Amino acid sequence: MGYPNPQSQPTRAAVRPTKTLVDAREHGIRVAPADICPPIRPRLQGDGLAACNQTSRRGEPRESVSERDLLTLVAGVVADRDGVRRGWERRGWIWGLGSGANVRPEACTVGGAAAPGTWCGRRSHYRLGVTRELSQGEYVLGLAGLALLRIYGDRDAGAAEECLAEIHRLLERLGAGPLAEPIHGPVVRPEVGYADWSQVYDQAPNFLIDLEGPVVRDLLDSLGGEPVLDAGCGTGRHLEHLAARGRRTIGVDPSSEMLARAATKVAGGDLRRGDLTRLPVADGEAATVVCCLVLEHVEDLSAAFAELARVIVPGGSLIVSTLHPVMAQVVGWSAWFVDLSGQRYDVASFGHGVSDYLKAALAAGFSLERCLEPRITSDDANRIREHAAPIASMIAYQGLPVALVLHLKLE
Repeated sequence: MGYPNPQSQPTRAAVRPTKTLVDAREHGIRVAPADICPPIRPRLQGDGLAACNQTSRRGEPRESVSERDLLTLVAGVVADRDGVRRGWERRGWIWGLGSGANVRPEACTVGGAAAPGTWCGRRSHYRLGVTRELSQGEYVLGLAGLALLRIYGDRDAGAAEECLAEIHRLLERLGAGPLAEPIHGPVVRPEVGYADWSQVYDQAPNFLIDLEGPVVRDLLDSLGGEPVLDAGCGTGRHLEHLAARGRRTIGVDPSSEMLARAATKVAGGDLRRGDLTRLPVADGEAATVVCCLVLEHVEDLSAAFAELARVIVPGGSLIVSTLHPVMAQVVGWSAWFVDLSGQRYDVASFGHGVSDYLKAALAAGFSLERCLEPRITSDDANRIREHAAPIASMIAYQGLPVALVLHLKLE
C-alpha cells in the first residue's frame, strides 16, 4: 500500500481506445478510453498535442481533449488508491511514451528516466497506469478519511474528535519529511516480482500471511485424500506444513527461484515448474488443491478455475485464498516486497471482487462449502497502525476482512 512522487508526471502519453463503454455496449458504439462527464477545460493547461475523443455516458461525442490534458487531469485527481477516479479505470489503457517519463517496462517508477518500450501498469483490473502517485502523507490522510466515515457510522463523537485532531496535525506536515516520500515502489509483473521476492520472502514480516495462514492450514487439516496439490506453492509454506503431517504433496510454481526455496523445506518433494494457464499435472491427479495468494495476480479467473477443476478428482476440494477485495480496493493494499538492496517493489494484480471469484468457480463446476474472512482485531490494528495517524489508522483497520478464503468442492 503506497504511492510514487506527486510531482512525477509523464511528459507525453498515448491513449488508445481498446474498450467499449458498458453504457454504450448495447448500442455497439466504439468509444475512446476516457469518459469525462463534467467540463474540464477550466482545470487544464494543454499544449495542443494530438486530441483524443471524449464521450458522454451515452456514448455521444463531446469535445476533444489533448493527450497531455487527459494525462494532466488523471495525474491531478487523487480520489482513490490509484490516484485516479475509479470510473476511469474501466475506460481503457494509458501508455507512457515520452522521453523522461517516469515509467519502466514492468513498472511505474518512483523517479528517473524511462526505459524504452514502457508498460505503465497499476493494480487495477484494466491496468490503467499513471505516474502521479500518492505520498506517504496523502495515503495516511486517505486512511484517516476512511476512519472518520467509520466513526460517524458508529456515532462515536469522542473518537471523531481525536481523529479530526490527527487529520489537522497531519495536514500541517503533509509535504515535509518522510510524509512527502512516495508510498509505492515500481510495479513489476508477477513472474518478475516473485523471482526477486524469493530472496527475502520467508524472512520479511507479512501481516496478510500471519492471518491467512492459520485459516488455510485448519482447512487443510480437516480434509483427507492425497496427493495435495499446492498450485502456486511459492517457497513451500503449505507444503512444509503438509509434509510434517505425512501428507503426500505436489508443488507447482512458475518461479524456479521460489521452487528452489521450497526444495529446502520439503526434502525429495514433488516440485514442478508451471503456472495456472497449464498446470503440469494430469487430469484428476489431485484429491485436494490449495491455491493461496495467487489468483489476485491472474487476469482470467474463468480459465484459472477451469484449469484447477481439471486436475482435481471429482468430489475433491479446492481451497483458495486471496487478499480481500475490501483491503485491495478500499484501503489500497497490494502485494509488495523490499529487495536486498532496500528497493520496494509492488507486484501487479487485478481488482477482482468476491463475486468475480465465486462466478468463475461456480462456472467451472465447483460448489461453495465455506467462505471465511479473517478480520483485523484491535491487537492486529495496533500492530500495523500508521505512526503519522495512529488513532485514525487503527480505527480504519479494525474489523476489516484482510483475506478471503474459499473452500470449494468439485461436483
